[in-house]
Amino acid sequence: MAAPFVAAAFGVLVYGRQKRIDRKEALIEARRRVYKHFLDAVFEHAERRSEESRYAYDKSKTELILVASNEVLEELVMLQEASVMDDIALGEWDVHERILPVISAMRADCFEITEISEDKLSYLTPIGKPTPLHPRSEGHFEPQ
Repeated sequence: MAAPFVAAAFGVLVYGRQKRIDRKEALIEARRRVYKHFLDAVFEHAERRSEESRYAYDKSKTELILVASNEVLEELVMLQEASVMDDIALGEWDVHERILPVISAMRADCFEITEISEDKLSYLTPIGKPTPLHPRSEGHFEPQ
């Protein structure tokens, strides 16, 4: 007689746990989508420095504020200074150096484990650092 109640209680617990897992996965997927959109906008703004790219950057930042983790938002503050890209903005390399902690925080937020080194992440990140059009001997990766 108690078996149906135990089974029902167990079912409620399992259902509740699965719902939490599903919500967490949906949030991670939403964050990945917003993070990608934001990085696309930062890249465009760093490259184009136009009114349209600034608008797209600002718009993507509002999406980021809504779903990003606290850690990502904390890193965004330093990027904000460098990514305005107007006459008094810092140079492209400053943008490059300041986007790296944001990307690292985004990766930590979306993946349980990410082990890419800061040197490799810097090497792979084209934001604020254009990829050469022609091969050069000094363009190969040399970890520090």
